[in-house]
Amino acid sequence: MQNINQKKGKIRTKKILRWIGTIITLLMFVYLIQAQDWSTIWITISKFSLNIMLIVWILFASRILVNSVRWFILLNIANIGIPFIECLKLFLLGLFVSNFLPSTIGGDGIRYLALLRFEDDKAKALSSIIIDRLVNVFAMILLLPISLIVFFNNIIQILDMSMIGVVTISGLKNKFYDWLDISKTWIKKNEFWFKSPDKIFASLMVSWIAQVSYFYGIWLIARYLGMDIGYFQIIGITVLTYLITLLPISVNGYGVREISITSLYSLLGYPIEAAISLAIVSRLIYLSTTLIGAVWLPEYLSYLDKKVPELR
Repeated sequence: MQNINQKKGKIRTKKILRWIGTIITLLMFVYLIQAQDWSTIWITISKFSLNIMLIVWILFASRILVNSVRWFILLNIANIGIPFIECLKLFLLGLFVSNFLPSTIGGDGIRYLALLRFEDDKAKALSSIIIDRLVNVFAMILLLPISLIVFFNNIIQILDMSMIGVVTISGLKNKFYDWLDISKTWIKKNEFWFKSPDKIFASLMVSWIAQVSYFYGIWLIARYLGMDIGYFQIIGITVLTYLITLLPISVNGYGVREISITSLYSLLGYPIEAAISLAIVSRLIYLSTTLIGAVWLPEYLSYLDKKVPELR
């Protein structure tokens, strides 16, 4: 009983710290905005071309569609029978819920519970969510050399960023080793995933295809904001931003993503007002694509009254 109470206490502490991290980083971003020429930022955003926004929305939505194909491929490896349209609905549902809940009990957890409508094996259903996340993370890590090339002359500055300092102080090193041990245990229990390397590789390729449309959407926004920036640089910045927002210090990356974007673009010499505008516009467009998932929330409510698993 004492161990159970201690475990619940640790989970509760993690949730509290994550919300604190979200609030702190959002306040940092608000402070950063206030220190800039807000009138210029607002004029830039308000005059944003609707045509460009529509194109970017389609590109972001395409990323979601392609990523759901990745999960569908992985579900086939596990022989989880689910029509693709249902797979897409669950994927969108998870993204929608992620906007409001911490990632450990948010989108991925809700996606797992909704999947139980099609799969009775809870362990297999849960592992399909985990492998989907791992493939996506691995796909982004493989693009990290591009980030290192883009920021070759700024490595020391990146390491000195206050956000990285906060993460280091929070004991990320120990957390990494915990994740490593958990991963080894999970791989041993789920070796069947790796008996279809062709499908795993296909899912990896699909992840890259999905990112291409997302990178291009970000590039269009940046160019419209007057940044003379190359597609290669967009990849480098976006990959680093993604990996930083994976750190469990905020809810859905709120605040962390915006601070990271403004800091990284500024390091490359781009106007901070343009970087802030990019962070706001891209966040709003992305959120609007995830709102589609709300359509299927009522349909799956009966499956969401169960305990959501801890995925990190």
